[in-house]
Amino acid sequence: MPRISELRSLVRNDYLDNGVISGREAKELVKTVAGDGLTANGAKQLEKLRQEFKDDFSAAGLREFDKAVAKVAGNRPAPSGEVGSGGTVMDVRLGRNLDKIPTAFKLSEVKDPDVKAALKRFDVNIDGRVNEQDRDRMGFSDDQWRTFIFSCLLMGTEIDRAAEVPADLRGKTVCLTAVQNFAEVKRWAQEMGARVVTKVTPELDFLVVGGKHATGKDERANILNTLGDADITVTDLGAFRRAANLAGVLGGRPDPISRDDFHSSMEGTIRSWYEGYIKEMYEDEMTYADSAGERGRLREAMREDLANFSLELDAPNEATSDWIDDRYASNEPYLDRNGVVIPLDDLEITAFYFSPDIAGIGLSKDFVFDRVTGAHVDDFEVQD
Repeated sequence: MPRISELRSLVRNDYLDNGVISGREAKELVKTVAGDGLTANGAKQLEKLRQEFKDDFSAAGLREFDKAVAKVAGNRPAPSGEVGSGGTVMDVRLGRNLDKIPTAFKLSEVKDPDVKAALKRFDVNIDGRVNEQDRDRMGFSDDQWRTFIFSCLLMGTEIDRAAEVPADLRGKTVCLTAVQNFAEVKRWAQEMGARVVTKVTPELDFLVVGGKHATGKDERANILNTLGDADITVTDLGAFRRAANLAGVLGGRPDPISRDDFHSSMEGTIRSWYEGYIKEMYEDEMTYADSAGERGRLREAMREDLANFSLELDAPNEATSDWIDDRYASNEPYLDRNGVVIPLDDLEITAFYFSPDIAGIGLSKDFVFDRVTGAHVDDFEVQD
C-alpha cells in the first residue's frame, strides 16, 4: 500500500494539474489505496485525503470518491445513523435513505461540526424555521423542504475554480463573498462593466468566493442552481483575477527585488518545504515501527537530516521546462499576487537536490519562482 506522503504527492502533482480532482481521478485514487480490499489503515488514509483535499475536488469528483469508498467498504459495519454523523452524511452524498433524515431537530443533536456551522449560517432545521417563499415556489411541504435544504448543505458548495469569467462584464451582475480586499476587487468588477450587488438572487450572474470555506452566499447560490431558479457561476478569486488581468484593470508588474533578497526568499521557501517533507517521511515510517527503540532511531535520523539542510541547486528537469512552455502556449500563464501575467522570461526554475538518510538515494525537486517578486509560484514532484 502506498504511503500517505506518496498519495499526497500523487494528488498534488497528477490530479490537480487542471485545478480540480475529477470524477475519474477520484475513482483512481480510491483504487490506488484499496486495491483488492480496503484495510483499516487504507480507510484512514482515504479519510485523511478527503479532509485535506475536500476543497480541491470537483462536485462530480467528490461524489465519485464517496461512491468508490462506499463500494470498497461494503463489508464494513453499517453507519450509526446519528443526526449529522458520518453515516448520515455519507448516505446523503450517495443519495440513499433521504426519507430517513430527520426533518426537525435541535442544534445540540448535530455531531458533525461542518453541518452544525452550515445550519447556523442558514438558520434552517432549527426551531422549525423554513424559507417559506422558496418552499411554496417548489410546492414542498415543510418536511420536504427541510430534507432538501439539509441534503444541499451536506452535498457541499460547488466552486468552479476553472470557470471562464469574461473580461467584458457589461450587463452582468457580480456578488463578492469572503473577499479580503473587497474594495479593490469591487473596483475591478466595475471597471469591467459589471454591476456589483450584495445579495444572492436568481438574477445573479457571478458569485466570487474569496476564501476556501463555505459562506451563506455560496450555499444560497448552490441551492438556487439546484432548484433550477438560477444559473449562477460560483467561482473563486483566482478565476476572477485572471479575467480582470485580461481586461487590463490590474495595473502593471512591481519593481524587481534585489538578487540577494530573491535568493533569501527562494532559500526560505525551499527550506520550509524540505523540513515538511522530511518530517512527513519519518512520521510515516514511525507509524509502522515495531518498537520504541526503532522509533527513537528514526527520530534521531530525522534530526540529523533536518540539521544537514544544504541548498544544492542545479538546472531544472527538462520535462518541467517543457510543461511550463506548454502552459504558456495554451494561454494559461502564471499570475503574480496582483493577478498580472508573469512573463516567461521572469520565471526562474531550479532543481533542489537532497539526499535524506531515510531514502538512501539522491532526490531532486523542481521549483518555479517569480524572479521579480521572489514569490514561489509552482513546484513539481520529487524525482530520484
